[in-house]
Amino acid sequence: MILMKRAIELAALSTILIFTIVLPPAAEAGATWTVNAKMTLEGIQAVIDQAGDGDTVVFEKGAYDFSGAPFRQTTEYVGALNIVDKSLVLEAQRGVIIKGARSVLNGDGYGESGIVAFHFKNVARDKDVAVKGFSFKTMLEGIGVYGCRNVVVQNCIVDDMDRNGVGFEGVGGDLTVENNQIGSWRVGIFADWYYFDPTFSGQWDLYSQTLGTQLRIADNVITRMGEFPGSMGIYLNRFRAGQITGNAVASKGGEEGIYIASMKPPDVTQTLPRCVVSGNTVQGGFYGIDVTSASGVQVDNNTVSGTNWGIDLVYASDCSVFGNTISDVVARGIFLYGDNCTRNQVTGNLIKVAGYPGWATSGNSYGITTSAHHNVYSRNTVTGTGSVAFYIYAGHDEVFECNNAKNFKPAPTAAHYVFFTYASNNRFSETWANGVCYLDFGTNNTVTTVACR
Repeated sequence: MILMKRAIELAALSTILIFTIVLPPAAEAGATWTVNAKMTLEGIQAVIDQAGDGDTVVFEKGAYDFSGAPFRQTTEYVGALNIVDKSLVLEAQRGVIIKGARSVLNGDGYGESGIVAFHFKNVARDKDVAVKGFSFKTMLEGIGVYGCRNVVVQNCIVDDMDRNGVGFEGVGGDLTVENNQIGSWRVGIFADWYYFDPTFSGQWDLYSQTLGTQLRIADNVITRMGEFPGSMGIYLNRFRAGQITGNAVASKGGEEGIYIASMKPPDVTQTLPRCVVSGNTVQGGFYGIDVTSASGVQVDNNTVSGTNWGIDLVYASDCSVFGNTISDVVARGIFLYGDNCTRNQVTGNLIKVAGYPGWATSGNSYGITTSAHHNVYSRNTVTGTGSVAFYIYAGHDEVFECNNAKNFKPAPTAAHYVFFTYASNNRFSETWANGVCYLDFGTNNTVTTVACR
């Protein structure tokens, strides 16, 4: 009986072994190719051309000289290395540095034409690309991606770029840009879901109408934007949803810290918020965080300091702005503007107004300003010294509840905590230790003092 049982066990084991042996092998991963700094650009390009979809090209440690590469022109998009219609991963070993050359500058002082290290173009827009671990130094733009699907840029150092640090147009799937250090004179991270390539079609193509996009811009350090119009830390235009978190943007004179615009209208299946801007630090420049022509954006727990304007919602709706700290702002801490700027919630923000050097007579340094309608402002705190803590200019049906400006010091020539101009049907209810001092040049506005819990 024991022998029979043992025979059955051995037969079962043999069957298992047979089935194990005949199982098909696992699918092979993409091939890995290597290049080194002794190779010419033509030699590296030949390896890239030979690589197939899904392959990885590894750059070995060394200093790569791209200074002799052709310049990208406004009428001809070309890079030092070109990846066309191919899914590919470019990966750098530690110690890889790619050096370019100074660009041709335009009248505004930033790059007009110059070297782009990696240029990705996917006409069919069905390819995935990734760039990881590179250091780029002195050129027009480190990475340019046009018309691809899913894109990843991680752990790169992009320094002294004459135009953009990294640029993306027509990304049809997901875009991830994280843990990079970027120094540029125009825009650190530029992403626009319109795809324009003069060498391909000569037409703007709204690719995001057919494919949704989800972006993740996280934990990047961006510096050195120039002092001219259009210089920004992060520029995101025409996308559907995303996470912009943990980035640090510092500028001595840039126009925008973080700019979010023209988000595609939400589908009925989408829940709010569709875009979260959280935990970022913006220092210097004109605007801190600017949300324009967008809906369903959550702006929370960011720190903005030393800017002219702190956080703006322009033609924006269904947004929430809460828990932000805005310090040493000289013009407007939080600003809402536009006929369709509505149904927004502004709650629990701390604003410290610094005021212009001539704030005492200029009268244009405010804590919260609104030229919008049907928005709610609650439990915000305005401190510092400026013109007006809460300024309602041509706004209507706005609700202010339980805000605090008792440590705000108005300009002697203004001396107003609340100021209505061409405003109507607004409701303002507060409790302040030093009372409410307001001036009303509007109609049907109500200011009352109530106890706030």
